[in-house]
Amino acid sequence: MQSGFGSKAGLPTVRIGIVLLTMIIATGSAFGQGIVTGSISGTVMDQQGAVVRNATVTATSVNTNTQTSTTSNDVGYFSFRSMPIGSYDITIEAPNFNKYQAKGVVVAVSKDTVLSEIRLGVGSTETVAVSGEFPLIETSTPQLTTVFDERKVKDLPLGNGFDQLANFVPGVVSPGGVGFGNNMGAQIVANGQRSRSNNFQIDGQANNDNSVTGPSLGVVNADSISEFQLITNFTAEYGRNSGAQVNIITKSGTNQLHGTASYNNRSHTFDSLTRQEKKSGLTRPPRDIQNLYGASLGGPVYKDKMWFFGSTYWVKVRQG
Repeated sequence: MQSGFGSKAGLPTVRIGIVLLTMIIATGSAFGQGIVTGSISGTVMDQQGAVVRNATVTATSVNTNTQTSTTSNDVGYFSFRSMPIGSYDITIEAPNFNKYQAKGVVVAVSKDTVLSEIRLGVGSTETVAVSGEFPLIETSTPQLTTVFDERKVKDLPLGNGFDQLANFVPGVVSPGGVGFGNNMGAQIVANGQRSRSNNFQIDGQANNDNSVTGPSLGVVNADSISEFQLITNFTAEYGRNSGAQVNIITKSGTNQLHGTASYNNRSHTFDSLTRQEKKSGLTRPPRDIQNLYGASLGGPVYKDKMWFFGSTYWVKVRQG
């Protein structure tokens, strides 16, 4: 009796487990579509403008050497979806045509990098160098997306809180004294909505302070950020808020071992007195010393297969 009961009870349990696992995987794939990844698309044609069907298209990551392949359809169109951000080399091959290569194709979060009409010729291999810049106008989506890549994140003098990059985007302003949110990052108003109408994400995961709105976690280490993005007109996969989508994408490891170290110091020594401090009789600024230490390290665990990346940031403040 016990053995029979155990077998009957075990089967539904296994089925339930399989269903739940399938739902989790499906939910993760749906949520990740376009939120932490981008895409590449294009149309393959011959020199006379006729479409080339069943051409083999391969995208190779410059950083990790991973490859993804697809084929052009009946109208010569191909598309790579859910591609991790970074630079790719595109190779196109078709019978009776020369090989076509496009190097340095950049993929950004939620952007479709559209290659112009690709015309295959006959003869030697043709190699095209792509500028590596994001297109100003997106023809495949109604989204209005502004991307700040790794270099801009590092070079712009923002201090702490990289959500402040949002203030460089047209249509985004500061709410002033009516922000009603925390100051872990930027308090912004987008599309004429309230400052509470913005959605903050880190690597596609919610970063919202549910009590007073605004970002729950302020990211201050520039060496950990691969891309900062703000979307002011977005499609259905985002939802939740009607203002803007603020996305921070962190770095990942590559085939090359690399790391960074940084130190910043701020001292009251070179500060001037405020008007209120002068009225209170102070002769020098109050003590305020900040020491900021940062470091990061990334590289291969197993080349072309597995990678690692980590970062740390320490803030030491002395006041009095």
